[in-house]
Formats: sequence, structure tokens, C-alpha cells
Amino acid sequence: MGRKLDALLGRKFKTSKLEATLNLAISRLSLLKNHRSARFTIALSDLVQLLRLNHHQQALLRVEQVMKDENMLEVYDMINCYCHLLKQKIGLIEKSKVCPEELKEAVSGLLYAAPRCGEFPELREIRAILTARFRNEFSAIESKMIQKLSAKQPGLEMRMKVLEGIARENGIVLLLEKFDSSDLDIVPVRNLS
Repeated sequence: MGRKLDALLGRKFKTSKLEATLNLAISRLSLLKNHRSARFTIALSDLVQLLRLNHHQQALLRVEQVMKDENMLEVYDMINCYCHLLKQKIGLIEKSKVCPEELKEAVSGLLYAAPRCGEFPELREIRAILTARFRNEFSAIESKMIQKLSAKQPGLEMRMKVLEGIARENGIVLLLEKFDSSDLDIVPVRNLS
């Protein structure tokens, strides 16, 4: 109970615990990134296969998973950069009672990502340490992190744009070019059969 009270009051901040947790988080990130990268590669190859087989409607439905995996890979890169930055500035964190201006983006990004990355317990621990140290002084959060971790499904136009890009990269003519925006059904423009 005494340690929790000290942490809540910002006393006896131990940089060793933060540093050790950051090191564990960086190690876990490489595992998570490898796993997500493998999922992304498989989903992308499945999507390209669907496009090659002219199953463009099914590909349009599956492109969302490719987008989610790609977003999480970018989030993992941001988290990795933020963890390395905090490791480098650990002395500054120890000296400061309020979050230094140069670390606000990193700290707020990690605080925002922690509850949204359930497979990442070290990130929740980092959040607990940082909120105990700096209390809840973070209102501004990096907008890119918010966009990447959004639970909101990408719109039809965005999915179409990504699917068109993937088709173009693989030399595939996409048959879905126009859609009726009133009911968001895809209308094939032509049939090459």
C-alpha cells in the first residue's frame, strides 16, 4: 500500500523500473511486429489471389483486414520509437515533476495506445508508471496514433482506394470502378469474361 501511495503522490520514482519495463516492451514489440507482419503478408497474398481470380467483391470485403494489419505495424513502429526516446531521456524524466515538452508526444501516444493494445501488457505497465509520475496532465494526443488505432471501420471509398492500389501494384485490372453511394453497393462497370 505504501508503494502505491508513493507512486500516486509522485514520490520515490524509480527509473530502474521504467527502464526495465521499456526494455521488455521493446523486446515484446519485435515479437508482436513479426507476428503481425506474417499475418499482413498472408492477408495481402490472399487478397492478391482473390483479385487474380476475379473475385473482386470478396477482395473488397477482405481488404479491411489488410488495412488493420498495416495500421498496427505502423503503430508498433511509433511505439518502438517512443520507447527508445523515453529510454534515452530517462534522466530527464527522473528530474522532472511535470512531463518535459519534448516527451509529451511520446508519453501521450503511449498512454493512448496502452488500453488499445491488449496483447501488450508491458505497455499497460509503462502507462501505470508514467501516469503515477506525471499524473493525468495529458489531454493532447497525437492524431496519427488515434487514426491508426481507431475502432471505426474504414469507409467504402477508402477500402476501394486501397484495393485499387494493391491491384495496380500487381498488374490486375480491377472490375469495381463505380459504386452507388446511396446504398453503398458495388456496381461492376464491365465484365471481362
